[in-house]
Formats: sequence, C-alpha cells, structure tokens
Amino acid sequence: MLKIQMMQEEACKQKLLQEAQRADMANNAKTEFLQRMSHDIRTPINGIRGMIEVADYYKDD
Repeated sequence: MLKIQMMQEEACKQKLLQEAQRADMANNAKTEFLQRMSHDIRTPINGIRGMIEVADYYKDD
C-alpha cells in the first residue's frame, strides 16, 4: 500500500513539474510578444508625432 502511494506521489510530482514548465514557456512567450508589440506600436507612433511636429512648424505651407 505504501509503495502504491509513493508511486502516485511521484506521478503527481512529475505532472506538477511538467505543468510548471508549460507555464514558464507560456510566460516567456507572453513576455516576448509584449516586448515586440510595444516596439512595433511605439515606432509608428513616434513617426506620426514627428510628422505632426513638422506640420505644426510649417502651418502656412
């Protein structure tokens, strides 16, 4: 009986380790995605802001 319980505990530990690894991988993917999106959004917005500044400077043209 004790051997069966130990085997079940070991199986649970293995499953927990696998789930923790999956969670880490998902977290890393989310972090990478957010970093990339932040850059991809920020760059065009900076370009738009720059063009607005140029347009404001040359209002009469």
